[in-house]
Amino acid sequence: MWERYFRMRRRAPDNEALRHLLEDVAAGRIVVDEAVDELERIQAQASPPSSIVLNAPRRRRWSTAMVFIMLFAVTIGGVGGFFGWRTLRFELIGRTTEGRVIHMVHGGGSGNHMKPVVAYSVDGKDYEITGFISSSPPAWNIGEKAVVYYNPADPSDAQISGFIERWLFPLIFGSLGAVVGFVGLAILAAAR
Repeated sequence: MWERYFRMRRRAPDNEALRHLLEDVAAGRIVVDEAVDELERIQAQASPPSSIVLNAPRRRRWSTAMVFIMLFAVTIGGVGGFFGWRTLRFELIGRTTEGRVIHMVHGGGSGNHMKPVVAYSVDGKDYEITGFISSSPPAWNIGEKAVVYYNPADPSDAQISGFIERWLFPLIFGSLGAVVGFVGLAILAAAR
């Protein structure tokens, strides 16, 4: 019975008639079987409705979902782009100096993840930088030498050398943004 009702509802000839019919069922003035029979009678008399009218709500839902998916992809990709630009900037304008891991700090969270703190000197002035990536066991040992990229205009603006320390965030966020964007475009293509 309900299958028949929903099949009929998809092909409903008159949205106004359908609304009145559903209101009557909701108010208890007629039972569902009578409503289905009445709907069949109305459908037999009317011309088929425009598919644009019946599909508009579904298209709006798809459009809204696509907007959110693409905004998410652009945001995540933008974060990856920011970290990538920061690293690339040190490649282009940065200078290197040798530093030394002076101690480890807790990386946050509930685990025992540690990040290195590296001391380095530029033009006789001492600086310190804390790494971005924490790990357990620590990737660095106290006293270990580390290459530091720094901005010559502001030596306190620096980055510890190493592929994971410099490229992990750009790769993760950039890849995630690209995958979400690709999935969003694939869904959009399939929906059309």
